[in-house]
Amino acid sequence: MGVTDGVVGLTRVATAEYGPAGVRVNAVCPGVIDTEVIDRASEEMGEEGIGQIVQAKPLRRMWRSEEVASAAVWLCSGGRGSSRVIHSSSTGGT
Repeated sequence: MGVTDGVVGLTRVATAEYGPAGVRVNAVCPGVIDTEVIDRASEEMGEEGIGQIVQAKPLRRMWRSEEVASAAVWLCSGGRGSSRVIHSSSTGGT
């Protein structure tokens, strides 16, 4: 069980607890985001090390920070219809 699983579990519990009161609970867990932190890690681990981490993720790519921000904005906007849980673990489950 990893950090993402914990965040997803907390999100589900909070949804069950506060959903009936009309509170929306969302989480964004994109995995590896292409940032300066990854650049520094790449210097230490090498491109191959980062590549192995990325290949272990379901989409086998890094996310751009703009993509993550766009998802967060979409989740925060109102009136988007029914609630959905979308979760993809490192093993590809939903």
